[in-house]
Amino acid sequence: MDVVKAVSKERRARLAAERLLELKQSELFAANARLSEHALALSDEVVEKREEVEVVRHVAEELRGQNSQALNDLARANHEVEIAEQRLWESVQTIDGGFAVFDADSVLVAANSAYLSVFDGMECVAPGITYSEIVGIMIEEGIVDIDGQDPQSWRQELQQRWTSGRLE
Repeated sequence: MDVVKAVSKERRARLAAERLLELKQSELFAANARLSEHALALSDEVVEKREEVEVVRHVAEELRGQNSQALNDLARANHEVEIAEQRLWESVQTIDGGFAVFDADSVLVAANSAYLSVFDGMECVAPGITYSEIVGIMIEEGIVDIDGQDPQSWRQELQQRWTSGRLE
């Protein structure tokens, strides 16, 4: 009986091994199926991403073209502004009388040579100086005849006319 028991035991072991093999094959088949589904999903995602990248590349190319055009337009506009400023300044320089431009804070922005010639040799009279400082220099240097008036009163009167907008 030892042979029968041994054969029987071996047969049970073989059947158990075959069932285990079938189970593992079934699990492997299921894992392969899931892996295949996942691979297909990834493949679809890669295709979608490639399409998105292509769209983004196309948009980027369009934007580069538009940016380039905008830069060219801006450069052309800046050049035209420079030409216009140069022509304007040349026109202002031809004015025989003094001409000056002050900003809202009464700071000298620009002046033609006729205006600046009154202050010949005074480098402090240049863009950046205030109207009030110019009036003070005119009094101190005797550039204007205040006709015997008190310098402080004359200065206040001039400053008042300046701020009122009535320059007579």
